[in-house]
Amino acid sequence: MRNVAWVVGLAGLYLLLYFGLLHLKAPKTAVMRRRLDRMKSRVELLNARIDPCEEQLRIIEERSDYVYRALYGLSPLGRVGEPSGEDLNPGEALSRRLDSLYKRVYLQGTALDDLLSIHALAGEMQLCLPSIPPIDTSMTYHLSSGFGWRTDPVYGGSEGHAGLDIAMRRGSPVYVTGDGVVEEASFNIAGYGRVVTVNHGFGYKTRYAHLSRMYVHEGQKVKRGTLIGTVGTTGKSTGPHLHYEVRYRGTPVNPRNFMDL
Repeated sequence: MRNVAWVVGLAGLYLLLYFGLLHLKAPKTAVMRRRLDRMKSRVELLNARIDPCEEQLRIIEERSDYVYRALYGLSPLGRVGEPSGEDLNPGEALSRRLDSLYKRVYLQGTALDDLLSIHALAGEMQLCLPSIPPIDTSMTYHLSSGFGWRTDPVYGGSEGHAGLDIAMRRGSPVYVTGDGVVEEASFNIAGYGRVVTVNHGFGYKTRYAHLSRMYVHEGQKVKRGTLIGTVGTTGKSTGPHLHYEVRYRGTPVNPRNFMDL
């Protein structure tokens, strides 16, 4: 029995020296350690591959905010918070990083869909804006009265002039300056005489007055460049000319801001 006790004691001492003092590991522990090392290497590799993706996404976000969205007067998008890696193991930190990346990509995708919708609407708006002259500029004309305050040509005295008076030969063609719908096509003995008003949408309307003839009717859809009438001297007028107005949300604005004469 004493010999057996010595053998057991020596065996225990050997195991203590083998696994403890010599820092050698049991086979299962060694296998787990190798697996953990491989997982750490994969996490480091994934982090390294995510780095350039995040940098490219950052560039896209800045371009979206300060170029594309700025073109339409939109404010920059909010940013998804950067994931914190504090007190997290490498796997959890990688998971949070991927989650943040996914959210940022999704946010940019949604923002691009919004920009496409706005761009389509902006394209329609560009067609509706009154952005061409209402006359054939190759013909002889001159501006007989500008926008703003002037002396009334009939009664004298100072008055506000809501448009431009373009003097031309009687019968010269008059064109609509943007897509829209004819809101008014009427005749008044005084005032504007024969007058056409076009509603372009987006808050814009144009008025064409003192016409000698009208070629459109109320409710008619018209395209930019459509012939709507001819220059005349009907209504309150001292000679053949076109009175042309641009109104935005009911307020007269200078037509020269919308065209090149």
